[in-house]
Amino acid sequence: MEKTTLEKFYTAKFMRVPAYQRDYAWAPSNVDDLWTDVNEALSTKGTHYLGTFILARRKGEDTFDIVDGQQRLTTLTMLLRALVDKLPPSESVKRVVFEDRYIRSGGRFRLTLLGENQEFFLKLIAAEDPAPNTGGQRRLQEAFARIRDRVDDLASGDPKEVGRWIEGIEQLYVLEFVEEDEGSAIRTFETVNDRGRPLATLDKVKSFLIYTSSRYLGGFLDSELQSRFGRIFRSFDLIKEAGKGLDIQLIARDPFTEDSVLRYHFLAYPSDYHDYRYTAEEVLGQFLKPFSKHLRASSAQECKEFIDDYSKDLAKFFEALASLLRRASEEPAYFKVFTNLPLSAQMYPLITRLEMLGLLAAKPLTGNEATLLDMIETADLRVYKTRGTTPEKDLAQLASESRRLPATEIAQRLGEFVEDFMDDSLFRHSLDGNVYEQNEGARHILLEWDEDAHKKQVGSPSTMPELVRLKELIPTIDHILAQSPTFSTNGRGFADLLQYGEQIHRLGNLTVVERAINSAAQQKTPEQKAQDDRLYKASTCPSTRQLGISLTGQHERGEMFGKDSIEKRTTSLIDFCLRRWPLWDGSS
Repeated sequence: MEKTTLEKFYTAKFMRVPAYQRDYAWAPSNVDDLWTDVNEALSTKGTHYLGTFILARRKGEDTFDIVDGQQRLTTLTMLLRALVDKLPPSESVKRVVFEDRYIRSGGRFRLTLLGENQEFFLKLIAAEDPAPNTGGQRRLQEAFARIRDRVDDLASGDPKEVGRWIEGIEQLYVLEFVEEDEGSAIRTFETVNDRGRPLATLDKVKSFLIYTSSRYLGGFLDSELQSRFGRIFRSFDLIKEAGKGLDIQLIARDPFTEDSVLRYHFLAYPSDYHDYRYTAEEVLGQFLKPFSKHLRASSAQECKEFIDDYSKDLAKFFEALASLLRRASEEPAYFKVFTNLPLSAQMYPLITRLEMLGLLAAKPLTGNEATLLDMIETADLRVYKTRGTTPEKDLAQLASESRRLPATEIAQRLGEFVEDFMDDSLFRHSLDGNVYEQNEGARHILLEWDEDAHKKQVGSPSTMPELVRLKELIPTIDHILAQSPTFSTNGRGFADLLQYGEQIHRLGNLTVVERAINSAAQQKTPEQKAQDDRLYKASTCPSTRQLGISLTGQHERGEMFGKDSIEKRTTSLIDFCLRRWPLWDGSS
């Protein structure tokens, strides 16, 4: 370890981001924080600690791998680039010196980013305005834009400030750790970071596996592990971006991290240590570490085979989840499962494993057109949404064993799971009650009822553009008879307001409409909703437009939508649900 100035740290070094690192992750707010830190240090003219950098230098190479500090180092390089570019013409000598010290020397760039990011990075700092292809590149672009704005403001006040800032940054302090091998550097990284902010468990898993390979297996798996964790971090970036783009709340929200996927993978990984209650920390502490130690004690070869299999499977699992979300943005069946349903967290280990195996499109049962994706949807809608319970153990066990099972047995066991928790009789009974408040799948049911109406109307399923357009309009559930009526309920067949309140949340009193129409329809009678050109007639949902026509016909016959109408429509919707999400005979 050495405490040194940033100038000495950069001197005579060429550094690169190794394959196992995350993509660039800093947001403009992080750039602002760094700017504030530097500005405060320069203003007070005191010493300031910029951070810790941990490097690994491979034998026979003059390039250092950045084990820790790549986010800060990349941002500092962009900051120095922007400052050098703003030096006045009178300081051309300084420009050459600073360019050589921090940006490029002898035709080589001081910093090399990961993969295709390097070409993007070079175009970015050369002001060529490249188009980003990944989340990491987009964040690089946003960070550099914020830096240039800051530097422009600095230079517009007093051009001499630019040179003062560069010279001041040079004298800021960093802690530098340089190790001679990757394993030792990663162990240092884990030790240093464990004393500060908590590391993600996946980072600890990466550190543990690479250290084990380097320390006990002669570095045999070092290259493979580095490549696989690079794929893992890139895949998670795609997962998070897709989750936000599709507005999948489970994935888009902050608590969903790499550790969430790490745990899903553990549930889907064949192991005698399998326990569906394990947290991500316990995956490392109760499974990976003790099992690897046990294998290492008996056979280095067995330990190598396990780490090789586990890390390979983990990388493929992350890639499979990214693939599923890509398909959800392109294929209607996947779009509906992930956005309309949306799929419960308990189903993610199994569906991701089946995607890895290429089985989701399989129709494993003779004489049955249902795919395994259809069966996943049925299991989720019936058990997790309609029953409202969250059984984990059975599905976790199936996910863990599915890598070694034929598709027919997976279908059979999934069918038994659905039968045990939500057979036809219970499904029918559950759909006949307060579906609006007690069934999380109510909106999906109504959207699929609407899809059925669409197919009958045009003769084909909705296309992806049609599904995306409806999602952008925010489909919501509208009560045909209002929850809090401002109109008289007389003549609608209800004994009293108590009975009215018991009936209004049933399926037969619900329809799907765009949020804007729902808001405009508040407190109106069914007949008003049907006749107003801005309401049901204007909906893009064919089932709601057809409902409006039916309501108008009732009104013309002197009838009103009421208790009997709800009963009849509920029966029709329940029959539809039993056809749309049927049980299957897994013994076929």
